[in-house]
Amino acid sequence: MAASLPIFPSFPVHENNAEIRWRKWISRLENLFIGLNIKDSKRQRALLLHYAGEDVNEVFDTLDNTGEDFAAAKHKLTAYFAPKKNTEYEIYKFRQAKQTSDETIDSFHTRLRQLAVNCEFTGNI
Repeated sequence: MAASLPIFPSFPVHENNAEIRWRKWISRLENLFIGLNIKDSKRQRALLLHYAGEDVNEVFDTLDNTGEDFAAAKHKLTAYFAPKKNTEYEIYKFRQAKQTSDETIDSFHTRLRQLAVNCEFTGNI
């Protein structure tokens, strides 16, 4: 008897901030694998492509050397959706961040921490 797959949202390729959304999406998918005790790398790869959706599969088909396991597929897709950052520009964005009039200090703090991730600062922030 075949087990049914749980519902999981596909990755919306054509929305803004693909890098941030990709990192969150792939992290949640890995949590799903842990929750379902899916350890086989080939099965994880197949489920990655299944859950990611048609648009991601079209991107994936254009990539070279995607390998046969989850780690290789994840690496190639992450390189596509989260290309190398311009660290200096990310630091500039961090330093230009200002608290808006309707933003709580907690929300502003969270936003600063999110911006800092891309700055490659050392130590705890």
